[in-house]
Amino acid sequence: MESILVIVYIILGYWAANKVWYSKRVYLVSDGGKFFVQKMVVAIFLGWILIPVALVQLLLENGKGK
Repeated sequence: MESILVIVYIILGYWAANKVWYSKRVYLVSDGGKFFVQKMVVAIFLGWILIPVALVQLLLENGKGK
């Protein structure tokens, strides 16, 4: 059960990192593997703060559309 929660946390952290951090800029990379690993590290170590921020951003974006 714990391993499933860890996998869900990593997936949500990766989504949140893309939504909060990486969607605001354009990145030109020459090494896609290194960039992916960097995003995974950000997702794992900063996911606890990025997930709530991404959820708030999502709610605010949905509120604007109405």
